Amino acid sequence: RVRFSVSSLFACWLLASITAEASFEAGKFALRSFSFEGQTRSYYVYAPTGYDGSSTALVVDLHGFGSNAGQHSAISGFRNLADSEGFLVTWPDGSSNAWNAGICCGVPMTLGTNDVGSLREVVAQIGEEAALDDERIYATGLSNGAAMSHRLACEAADLFAAVAPVAFPVPFDPMTQCEPSRPIPVAMVMGLSDEIVPYEPGFYPGAQESFEYWRDTNVCTGEIPDTTTPLAGEATCETYSNCEGGVATRLCSIVGSESAFGITLNHHILYYNDSGYAVASESWNFMQGYRHPNP
Repeated sequence: RVRFSVSSLFACWLLASITAEASFEAGKFALRSFSFEGQTRSYYVYAPTGYDGSSTALVVDLHGFGSNAGQHSAISGFRNLADSEGFLVTWPDGSSNAWNAGICCGVPMTLGTNDVGSLREVVAQIGEEAALDDERIYATGLSNGAAMSHRLACEAADLFAAVAPVAFPVPFDPMTQCEPSRPIPVAMVMGLSDEIVPYEPGFYPGAQESFEYWRDTNVCTGEIPDTTTPLAGEATCETYSNCEGGVATRLCSIVGSESAFGITLNHHILYYNDSGYAVASESWNFMQGYRHPNP
């Protein structure tokens, strides 16, 4: 189980940016809450600078176990990317700082919380306030949030056009419980030296095993990736580009940083890495290349 906390300066930075306006305002955070299956759930939405209400993509960016939406918005890089690329981004809060993503994590997993349903509702509610491009709704996240983005690919491929999980493999045992309704583009990022969610199989499935599962599930051609891109040191990105439905399946294996801002990261918070890999922008570049075929 994965727990992560960040400096309180991140929370202060976020609070200073929140708006309570009735609709999304360019360059501002908005906080929303709703009742879902007996729980109060909440989420932040950030509208990029220059936002004018016209049709736009949405990125659902999910925090890790023990973290929260505010902290995650400060570390993932998707706030600044939203400004430069012009999409809406939302950071929902899991219940008890966690998501029920299958084999992980915490109270929601134990209780069987319907987090696929709650995140569908987040997207639906944002769609009531904003003109979402239904073909360009994407999911990503870190650790437990990555596990949840895998689960969304497995169980909500009718809604999400592509996913980019960071630092967690396919969160099912057996992995065959993941049965997406269609081939879906997946860009995994895993840490070669990760001390929290190891690259090799153990308590969780391994990175390569998960990559191969998505290769087979997406009916990709070839037994080995058709593209391998070297990064710094031993890091690489491997891609199966010829998969059913015109999708691709990718695994980037990088080395996360040991620490940042005086905080020990255990090579797990892969937005900070020693491989020269810009996780947020590369994840966005992959996802935004795909539109949902049947929104």
